[in-house]
Amino acid sequence: MASLPTPLDLSDILLDQKNPRLDDTSQRMGQAEVIRDIMSDEILGQQVYKLAQDIVQYGMDPTALLAVTKSADEAEKYIALEGNRRIVALKILTNPDLIVGVGKKSLEKRFRDLSKRFIDEPITEVRCIIFEDEEEADHWIKMRHTGQNDGAGLVEWNALSQGRYTARKGSAPPEVQVLDFVRDHGTLSAEAKENLSNFKITNLQRLLITKDVRDVIGLIQKERVLYTRFPEEEIIKPLQKIIEDLSGKIKVSQLMSKQQRLDYIAGLAPEFMPDHSKASEEEVRLGDVQPSPTAPPTGPEPTEGQAQAGGSTTSNASKSGEANSNSTPNNTPTPGSNATQTTPTTNANNTPTPASGTPPSTGNLTAKELAGIRERNSIIPARYTRTITVSRINELFKELKKLNVTQFPNAGAVMLRVFLELSVDEYMKRHNLVITVRNDKNLNGKIQKCLDHIIGNGQAEHKEMQPVKNFTTDTSSLGSTVTLNAYVHNPLMHPEATSLKITWHNLLPLIERIWP
Repeated sequence: MASLPTPLDLSDILLDQKNPRLDDTSQRMGQAEVIRDIMSDEILGQQVYKLAQDIVQYGMDPTALLAVTKSADEAEKYIALEGNRRIVALKILTNPDLIVGVGKKSLEKRFRDLSKRFIDEPITEVRCIIFEDEEEADHWIKMRHTGQNDGAGLVEWNALSQGRYTARKGSAPPEVQVLDFVRDHGTLSAEAKENLSNFKITNLQRLLITKDVRDVIGLIQKERVLYTRFPEEEIIKPLQKIIEDLSGKIKVSQLMSKQQRLDYIAGLAPEFMPDHSKASEEEVRLGDVQPSPTAPPTGPEPTEGQAQAGGSTTSNASKSGEANSNSTPNNTPTPGSNATQTTPTTNANNTPTPASGTPPSTGNLTAKELAGIRERNSIIPARYTRTITVSRINELFKELKKLNVTQFPNAGAVMLRVFLELSVDEYMKRHNLVITVRNDKNLNGKIQKCLDHIIGNGQAEHKEMQPVKNFTTDTSSLGSTVTLNAYVHNPLMHPEATSLKITWHNLLPLIERIWP
């Protein structure tokens, strides 16, 4: 029968030479040799030193007593069945000469320095539970060292639990700040809420340690505290989308590298990004962010009746990424286009929303470049220059640099379409390129003819022109010839500013060959 907690002299407690941390040779060693053997191991040695530091600063852990049994070989001595590392640390602190000859001069010096502090308030007795024999203690040792055992053993806190504990002490890590903000201010789906108990917070941590990611989604980190310049209804967009994704479809393997994390953020639809026109000069701590005075509420989640009536908030609409059920009838796609890409939508008030579909490819953009694209108001950057010798085309070029596409996306989309085709026509005229197949005389066929000429004459490599090639072939993308045509010919298609700006970026390899 195990005893009540009993104080034993440190000098009377022997190391267990059959400890699983040690190999079989330790059973033939003396006590001092076992200590040197442990300390010669790079990892074990450092662990014992860290434990010794903690003991010197805080004392012995009162919540974890040693387990011992009487030695069969030495009278009045006890074998440490549980707590061997603590005994090693205490014995070295008491006598640093025990590790002389281990071959780690730096470690020896650090222990001697610790020992000087330890001697001021030495620990000479250790509270122990005395077991009749090893078998009696076996169950408890197993529960401490063989995992959770379906909850019967030690269940360690996961990263989220650790973060919450830290938060309660006044220093929540960034990933917990984000999670708490979304929980308090967002409208998470039922599935995401259900998965929060097992949320892989390390995935969120990986995203947030990447500065380029923070820049794109509107977060600023100062000494592990997150700030933003956006009001609540804007900063909640990317943060809620990220939590939704990490609760379900995004796996650890998809965010391991920095490039993977940047690709994930770059692939988020514009609706999940904060509106940079609403950023303020003031940096506000994330937990203190307030909605702008005119903003609709981001929570609480609407009732079932409200959702059925089309009364969900912007955040709820963005969770599914699908069109509202009250869309305009007869929204037939343009012939030859992808149905999901060309289907326009309307909201409950019958006002247009951007067409759904795959965002234009951003694979050749850095996160910083993508943030710059989202921030600017014009399709073409104001400082971008080309020498365009045809007066009408040059006027379109200048207007595309001045037009605020956020305010006038329809005008921007049509102007971009006209500028592109007139430029392609001019290149074909200049180089006497002729299309003989009738079906290839559309914009797609013309661009392909130009690409063949540019690559065939060594003006560019295939890889360099791939974004333009994608523009002509990816009919499911909002950045394609099919979409630009639909913006001109389909009254139900509604362009979106960021997609138009990214489309311009993807067309640059062609534009710069047409207008050097």
